[in-house]
Amino acid sequence: MLPILAIFVLCASTINCISHDLPDYFPRCSIDDPNLNKCLLKAFTTVRPYVKKGVKEIGILPFEPLVLSTFSLSQETNLANFTVTASNFSVRGIDNYNVKETNYNPNTLVFSTKMEFDPLSFSTIYKMFGRILHIAIDGKGEAEAALGPINATIVIKGELIDTEGTEYYNTANIKVILSIKDGNFTLGGLFGGDETLGRAANEALNQFSPEVIEAVTPAIEQLAEEMIMKFMKSFTGSVPYYKIFPK
Repeated sequence: MLPILAIFVLCASTINCISHDLPDYFPRCSIDDPNLNKCLLKAFTTVRPYVKKGVKEIGILPFEPLVLSTFSLSQETNLANFTVTASNFSVRGIDNYNVKETNYNPNTLVFSTKMEFDPLSFSTIYKMFGRILHIAIDGKGEAEAALGPINATIVIKGELIDTEGTEYYNTANIKVILSIKDGNFTLGGLFGGDETLGRAANEALNQFSPEVIEAVTPAIEQLAEEMIMKFMKSFTGSVPYYKIFPK
């Protein structure tokens, strides 16, 4: 459970039921420690330099930069209606997080946290069709963006399952709520390379950036939830619960 809260981490997407232990340098927080949440809060700072470079033993990819191969997102709301596919998606700055609050209840198996991120920079190869606010988006090519500062609230709910006599934490639900304060965007290849239309669309996206960010936040939250779920399935599916939280 300890390193999960860097909001855009991605690991293997399937459960690995081969039992592993946490690396020796990872902090342990005892499940019956009356100061469990203080221990967790300290642990997130302790593991930052390790997760920045990646932790091969438990399948954590390097955080700086964090690179995602391919994903697709779609959103249909009054503010935004679009479909986007991204490849070679790179995020920089995600390792520079500040955990403000943690709370884990061993009885309900519910974990929550509040985090802050400095502005994150993104680059990708994209293909997108639709609209954001009144701005039409139709194109494919290279894209860059910067978002932040970001405040994130994450709630994870799960249950313990028994696998051949060993208990593992099985994540049932993840909810991410984001507050993104600012952003800027550069989309190449819009409207078949039409420079006039492409420049107008980029200018509109940046002129109305607070409204644009608010409009697309549900899609970003969805992506964060999917990535954290994949990580949880991999991490807690391979490390027994009482090795994460020893008694």
